Amino acid sequence: MRILYGIQGTGNGHLSRAQTNLPILNEIASKVDILISADKHNLQLKQKINFQKKGLSFEIQNGKIDYWKTIKGLNLLAFKKEIEEINFNQYDVIISDFEPLTAWGAKWNNIPSIQISHQASFLSKKSPRPKNISLIAEGLLKYFSPCNDFIGLHYKSYDENILEPIINEKIKDKKCALKEHFSVYLPWENQKEIVSHLQSLDTYKFELFSPVIKIKEISKNVSIHPVSMKFTESLLSSQGVISNCGFETTSEALYLGKKLVTLPLNGQYEQECNAAALRGFGIPCLSKKSFYDKEALDVSLNKTGKKLVFNDDYKQQLKNKIMTITR
Repeated sequence: MRILYGIQGTGNGHLSRAQTNLPILNEIASKVDILISADKHNLQLKQKINFQKKGLSFEIQNGKIDYWKTIKGLNLLAFKKEIEEINFNQYDVIISDFEPLTAWGAKWNNIPSIQISHQASFLSKKSPRPKNISLIAEGLLKYFSPCNDFIGLHYKSYDENILEPIINEKIKDKKCALKEHFSVYLPWENQKEIVSHLQSLDTYKFELFSPVIKIKEISKNVSIHPVSMKFTESLLSSQGVISNCGFETTSEALYLGKKLVTLPLNGQYEQECNAAALRGFGIPCLSKKSFYDKEALDVSLNKTGKKLVFNDDYKQQLKNKIMTITR
């Protein structure tokens, strides 16, 4: 069996999930080629990248999705050309982690395809949504990376095709001496503003992982690190996590039972949906105004962590799905 695995390169979550998916795919396929579209990420894969493409991605401005800039940046002719550069007929199945080139290429070439992503969970109406439903965002989630079948990932199995989170082996069952710090990952926010605000909470220690620095810095009670796998070490030993409502980081915090405080990315519908789900578990999901209120953030940091137990049947479910669709 030959598989083409498409990974969305906007953010680190999709590549983090690939580190779990690739060993499974390599077990069942004679060949696994990798395509990454967009280059807004910091993680690197150990396996060879066969195709690096521009694809389609969302533009972020001041911590908010800029839909107008995103639409202006779309080049559908270039997108079509990138698809035509790939010989899709050499593959038996296409796996897309919310990656549009592989999904649309499979569709146009009549190749069986499966979307495996958190975004795929929103193909079910049973997944939590915010009070204000965005029809534009719902349309994007449905048509951005359309496949024949899907496996959605969410905090709970809200529906038949939705599985619980994939937890990286570097976190599973690991024990680490607890330290005083909070691990902070807010890559879309103004990093100088974040540091200044965290410094005002001088009874806490923070380890901030920032996409804009290359060498570790220490500024009062805030140590600032480049984004790297050392975030996992920090997370394991932390007393809690401060992050946007990205799915992977919040899932890991819930798995570990860490204190969790979130700042949903403004204008990012997926994160608003995640916030709706997290509030159901009693997790603080703060507005930007509340987050930058010293007292409000202090109250949230003192809340007890929530631990979730996730089913560990993802590997077999993925194998079954692939074997079924390729028969």
